[in-house]
Amino acid sequence: SAEAADVRKELDQLAAQLSLQDLNMLCMNLIIVNKSNLCDPSMGAVLESALIPRATVIKRHLSDRIQTFKNMKIFVYGHTHQLESQWQVKLNSAQEVSVFNTGAFQRLIGDQGFRQRASGLPNLEEGLTAIGLDQLPPCYSAVLVRNVEGVLRGETLVFHSPEAGPSKMLSPGSSECI
Repeated sequence: SAEAADVRKELDQLAAQLSLQDLNMLCMNLIIVNKSNLCDPSMGAVLESALIPRATVIKRHLSDRIQTFKNMKIFVYGHTHQLESQWQVKLNSAQEVSVFNTGAFQRLIGDQGFRQRASGLPNLEEGLTAIGLDQLPPCYSAVLVRNVEGVLRGETLVFHSPEAGPSKMLSPGSSECI
């Protein structure tokens, strides 16, 4: 609902302002209230998605990395199942980094393509196990970084690599990858 989205946005903004000490205190309070440790390191993804906006996690990581790679302009990572186009992280008043998430390097399928392939099955859930890799389009996520007149520019693309025929780079959402 719109109200839930507004509350989530406000919580994300508040979490982004919390110090590490405040986040630790919040975790301790959650342990007391819920009788479970949502902040256990083995539950990092649950904690991140529930409490800490992704941009905050990436900013903290990049703030550490920038100490070693002072001229970093582009950061590419591969988080399973989350192909994302470019977004910006402002590290400080003078430095911003373009962030790209390639997702996992595995065959991609969109919702429309999945539904088409699963349409003959009793339910969509069966499609998760019934649809084989050979039934998926040979499309893989990639980030291409180019040096354009001394400026690094990144672009999220899809690498289409059929077994027979030439490979090519396509835009995400291309009809050849449905």
